[in-house]
Amino acid sequence: MMRQSFRLSCDSANRRRAFHSDNMHGMDWWMNALWSITPTVLIGILFAIILRLILRADRTERRVYDRMEAEERRRLGLPPQSES
Repeated sequence: MMRQSFRLSCDSANRRRAFHSDNMHGMDWWMNALWSITPTVLIGILFAIILRLILRADRTERRVYDRMEAEERRRLGLPPQSES
């Protein structure tokens, strides 16, 4: 009984090994590689988009602040601030 169950477990292990080695040829290997790097690429793209949005918002905020400051200086009769 013990010998037969050992043989069965070895047979199933060999079948699994043969199944995996047969399926890892050609396009399956490339699809696995593609699915492996997809999350990293998507997170990188998301990071780049968020960083771009933050930088654009900062640039726009600085521009608006400069306009507000120039308007206030003009309203108070102060000379324009020098560009530096």
